[in-house]
Formats: sequence, C-alpha cells, structure tokens
Amino acid sequence: MEWILGSIGVLLILLGIAIWRYKLIHLLSNVDVDKVINPEKSLRLAATYIIILGVTLIIFGGVTPHLSKEQILIAIAFFLPLNLVYTITYLIAQRKNSK
Repeated sequence: MEWILGSIGVLLILLGIAIWRYKLIHLLSNVDVDKVINPEKSLRLAATYIIILGVTLIIFGGVTPHLSKEQILIAIAFFLPLNLVYTITYLIAQRKNSK
C-alpha cells in the first residue's frame, strides 16, 4: 500500500510542477481562462495545492506500515477535515482571482 500512495504522491507532485512550469492553465477545470485576473496566481495556487497533496500522500504512505489500524484511522480522521479546509481556502482564493 505504501508504494501505491508514494507513486500517486510522486505523480501529483510532477503534475503540479508541470502545471506551474509549463503554464498548463487549460488543465484546471475550476478556472475559466477568460475570467482570470492573474493567470500566474491561478497556476501557483493550483500547483501548490496539488504538490502539497502529493507530499501528504508520500508521508502517509511512508508512515502507514508502522502504525496500527486504529492509528491509521486517526490519521485519516485528521487528514480529511484538514484537506477540506485547505480545499475551501484554495477555491476561495481562485474565486477572488476571477472577474
């Protein structure tokens, strides 16, 4: 399981870097290119969100083998609300960056 989470994490990190570096704003489904005030900010926000999600998956995959089932459930219960708050923050920032 840890290698699956690690692989997905690395894939997300590479996707975030590609979006940011190559300015692939067309890959972002929640961003309307015609209504964006600052495209660079939209790319930075999206790439940062994707990279942080990838790093989190790598960390979770590395820690999982050393935890009991109860500790894994506690980690998931901690991660889900934290991810929801970060997702909402990202969406609000993207909304403020639109006309």
